[in-house]
Amino acid sequence: MTNFLSCRWRRGLVVALALSVEGAWAASPVIDFKNPPQGVLSDEWFAVTLSGAQCGYMHSVTRRDADVIASDADLSITLQREKFKISIGMDQKFRETVAGEPLSFDQTLNMAGTPVRQRGRVKDGKIRITTEQFGMKQKRSIDFDPSIRFPWGQQLEMQKRGLKPGTTYELKTYEPSMSPDKPLVTKIEVLDWEEIELLKKKVKALKVRSTIDVGAAGAGAIAGVSPPGSKMVSDGWVDAEGFPIVIEMSLGSIQVRILRSDKKTALRLDALPELFFSTFVKTDRKIDRHAKELKLRLSVPDGEMPDLPSTGMQTAKRVDARTVDLTIRRADWAALKEAKHGKLADAAAEFSATSPYLDTNDAMIVELAKKGRGKAETPWELAGNLREFVTEYITKKDLGVGFATASEVAKTRQGDCTEHGVLLAALARANGLPSRVVAGLIQVPGRRDEFGYHMWTEVWIDGQWVDIDAAMDQTECDATHIALTTSSLSNGAMAADTVTVATLLGRLKIGVLGEIEGAVAPK
Repeated sequence: MTNFLSCRWRRGLVVALALSVEGAWAASPVIDFKNPPQGVLSDEWFAVTLSGAQCGYMHSVTRRDADVIASDADLSITLQREKFKISIGMDQKFRETVAGEPLSFDQTLNMAGTPVRQRGRVKDGKIRITTEQFGMKQKRSIDFDPSIRFPWGQQLEMQKRGLKPGTTYELKTYEPSMSPDKPLVTKIEVLDWEEIELLKKKVKALKVRSTIDVGAAGAGAIAGVSPPGSKMVSDGWVDAEGFPIVIEMSLGSIQVRILRSDKKTALRLDALPELFFSTFVKTDRKIDRHAKELKLRLSVPDGEMPDLPSTGMQTAKRVDARTVDLTIRRADWAALKEAKHGKLADAAAEFSATSPYLDTNDAMIVELAKKGRGKAETPWELAGNLREFVTEYITKKDLGVGFATASEVAKTRQGDCTEHGVLLAALARANGLPSRVVAGLIQVPGRRDEFGYHMWTEVWIDGQWVDIDAAMDQTECDATHIALTTSSLSNGAMAADTVTVATLLGRLKIGVLGEIEGAVAPK
């Protein structure tokens, strides 16, 4: 049995932090924006804090090289997960014309020790994207919205709109690691001048609020409609020219603050924020994890509860803006045994396609998919065989990995619940079985009134999504699996899928409405 402490869902936190610093690139205020001088226009350092503890930095440099504006930003944070320290880095390079027209980007994201690099070049209304890991490349070309603005273009738009309190406008921005296929719509609101504290000094700054609509970029989003919990709001304080001094936002109960500083201060690390035990959620009474059915009420004290998914096990019913009731029933595996073909045509293409995280074309993934399949002849047998194979294949079960791709897990055989979930989803797709991952909560073993954040896998069998959990050694998942969001892990489905979880950290309450006991332990 896999220990729960090897399982953790933290991707949403990192995604949201990356989104929160969008637009934090700066250029020197003493320039002519229509014709800036050659060379370095700005070289700024920022300290990153979570709940008051400094855990990282951002370094941004803006310069003009001939007729190109280069905006480079290096973000690094370190988190504490039980006894492990996890370092996560993102290096972004954007290139634009002096007039703010996007030319290219080059981004490297390191969440698990092995970098994933994405490069994109804009030409003739298309953006040609290359994703690279372990020397293997995936290439694709997609339509590019010409109204998207990279960092320099955002600065130009702010200069054009002005900084008069009461000014409001929208921008289409771009975050390639989260939504390379679609822009992120950002609403800018200029509020008023305030006195704020910056590194123990009082400074006067103009407050500007940014609201990023990540829901509009998520897979399956309805045009013009964003689900609750899919908008990231950050408050920034800028100087008279509009260049950032402080950025603040909340990820659930976690307070993020990014402050302009000198290099020495930015590189300092305090006692690191603990993001494992502190995220557990208590229930109002104890639960039998072997129950056949659970009825739960999930709520938040303020704001809106995100729309929660209905799956093969889970039925969600909204009570009011802050409350959702769930009925979770264990799957009828006896009936699923009779499924012959899995009705693959009923599943959307994104749940069968390869992607940077589910890189099913990787030679090792193909090899493991064949081994894991064994002699399975039905979807039911295939799901069970693959689940057992992944549970046994990942031999180093710990918290020492950030968020690895399936091909990396195949090589390292290391990880927690996220690595189990990603590898299992990839092996299913490589065998023609549509799959997705689920981010949610599960009862902490040995703690009948506590839930912890978790990830597992769903596969498409007989016209429904069926839950299987390699990290918890369960093919027939117990009814304490609470789905908060699902993701195809496709190229354009990352932003809204992960932000939903991040905004609930430390705020979610779980009430037990009822349970039906008498079930046997899951297999």
